[in-house]
Amino acid sequence: MFVHHLTRYAVVKAMREGYSPIYAGFYAYDETGHAFGPADASSRRILRHVDHTIRRVAAARRHGYELVVLSDHGQVETRPFRAENGKAFGEVLAAMLPGFHVKEAKGGAYGAHEKDAKGHVIATLSGGAAHLYFIERASRMSYADVSNHHPGLVPGLAALREVALVMLRDGRDDVFVTAAGEVRGPGVKPLLEAFDEPAVLYEQLSRLNSFAACGDVVVFGAFLEGKQVNFENQAGGHGSIGGEQLHPFVLARKELGLDVVGVTGAHQLHAVLSGLRDRLAASPP
Repeated sequence: MFVHHLTRYAVVKAMREGYSPIYAGFYAYDETGHAFGPADASSRRILRHVDHTIRRVAAARRHGYELVVLSDHGQVETRPFRAENGKAFGEVLAAMLPGFHVKEAKGGAYGAHEKDAKGHVIATLSGGAAHLYFIERASRMSYADVSNHHPGLVPGLAALREVALVMLRDGRDDVFVTAAGEVRGPGVKPLLEAFDEPAVLYEQLSRLNSFAACGDVVVFGAFLEGKQVNFENQAGGHGSIGGEQLHPFVLARKELGLDVVGVTGAHQLHAVLSGLRDRLAASPP
């Protein structure tokens, strides 16, 4: 809340001093949604506070500033992996990798002692997604590498009740594994229909999977009784597939002519906002 109020003060001050453009992130709702869930009464109270902040910023505008509001992302109701499984995700992972030391980023350590282990894995947990890194490797492991060196890992993860999908890369191919087996590339679209628009989801997953810094193995949480399994200790989450976490919004006056029809990812929105900035700079009020 302190950072939220400090940011609001800074935006108003920056407008008075004529800075442009001004970009501000108003935190509070996201953290509350993580802690209590996006539909909780506490989250709704914070959302009203965010509305009040936007109203204050809008009322303080000078020098012809235009106001565009971005939601960043949505959230879905979640339930922690440990609550569903009874064990921490790192502990389950260590059981599938005997002799390995498994460390959850910002979490616990499991398996063999760090100094005595035959290998080390770091699991970076982000809401309903988890990236697994075999840190002795200088570059990302292929699906073939993972299958050859750790044959039980991917099938074991995919068989977990708490896991919906496991993603890997094999050369230029996207590989997706579920409890029912393996599919490649666009063949995953029928499976994605349960989460949202399959063509858009596949495009987003394929782009993520193309990054060299992506995990050797990427795990997505399942939806159980309407809530997604969250690899962190959260009641609300985002960063995975399915539900309202996939539905950000852009709020602006129609007269600004923002065309977001073809936007399916944040990287595409940059060009839209940069274009608006350039048009406003070229014809000041």
